[in-house]
Amino acid sequence: MKRLIISTDMDGTLLGHDAYDCDVAKPLIAKLIQAGIPVILNTSKTAAEVRHWQSQLNLNLPAIVENGSALLEDGQYSHIYGANMRDIEAFLLTNPSNAINFVSCDLEVANGLTGLTGTSLEAARTRAFSVPLKFPDQDQAIAYQQRAQAQGLQCVQGGRFMSLQGQCDKGTTLKHLVDQYQQQWRCDITLIVLGDNQNDLGMLEIADIPIIVKTAADPALRINRPETIYTTEVAPNGWVEGVTQALDTLSIEI
Repeated sequence: MKRLIISTDMDGTLLGHDAYDCDVAKPLIAKLIQAGIPVILNTSKTAAEVRHWQSQLNLNLPAIVENGSALLEDGQYSHIYGANMRDIEAFLLTNPSNAINFVSCDLEVANGLTGLTGTSLEAARTRAFSVPLKFPDQDQAIAYQQRAQAQGLQCVQGGRFMSLQGQCDKGTTLKHLVDQYQQQWRCDITLIVLGDNQNDLGMLEIADIPIIVKTAADPALRINRPETIYTTEVAPNGWVEGVTQALDTLSIEI
């Protein structure tokens, strides 16, 4: 007997890139949970943001936050894989750049970069393990990434920002969580993973069925896996399209 787990990125995958909407996906998520199929949020978002979305989606499940930096269970950090924020702040202090720091920039600038306001913006800036940076060009981003790597950190490219963080990723942390489920269920697991950007590669590569949700990014994300599903629609409709196609592939009806 095999059981199914779905792990999903949020921004640009489950949530629309600009409106952060996912109403179209809510009925399918409800059916998945009713069928006993966990939907694991695996995101660059903070714990505060994830708690909000778990409440909106009725997901009383573990989640992975800040690009694999920590596992959230029952709303609290249960395992930490990321760097200490003091180390990240020390690196930023000794390695200045002309990138926009999303955590410390003016609220108006942060709003312009994300479209978030009020408590949603505050939750996105309340980070424990990473600092999103917006570089003016790719060459400067790559140079900064190399400096971070040399000092035990890394810069991970997402949809809007490059996140300065510890040496962790969505895939490694997801693997730890799947192992927990495997020990609990005592059976093999089929893993469906949905993502749309570079910071999702780690978890897409360990999936049995990777799903890449269409974005406006150029070039679009691609992986060398023949079983990969590429959606024709963007989020959130693309999320529903991808999950539905994966369930059909597995001959699973919910």
